[in-house]
Amino acid sequence: MKFKLLSLALLASPLLSQAQDADPKPWAHESEASIVLVGGNSKTETYSVKQKTSYETGAHKATLNGHYLMGKTSDTTNAENWSIGLRYDFAFSEEIGIFAGETVSGDRFKNIDARYDSDLGLKYTFWKD
Repeated sequence: MKFKLLSLALLASPLLSQAQDADPKPWAHESEASIVLVGGNSKTETYSVKQKTSYETGAHKATLNGHYLMGKTSDTTNAENWSIGLRYDFAFSEEIGIFAGETVSGDRFKNIDARYDSDLGLKYTFWKD
């Protein structure tokens, strides 16, 4: 039964995406949260949150994203990492654009308090559906 529902959802998703407004909205937002609790000989907990927000107007697009993950086993923290990033895209045409971004991340168990990653590049769209 679950397979039939999943198959129906996968087949219907292209139809639903085409039924949306032809007028694009400038704001887009995606959020995700998860909690995984496992019992047994050792109790394991994992907590995770993610978000991505973007604003697009004309050839300009700004995106803010971030995540946080924490895991525990038997009340001892064994995973903890996070990141937050900002990216700017500019499209010269539908195929060619440039981007620049900065991300700050940390991982307690890799002894990384704050790591800075900078991105700068050219993007080319080979195929757009």
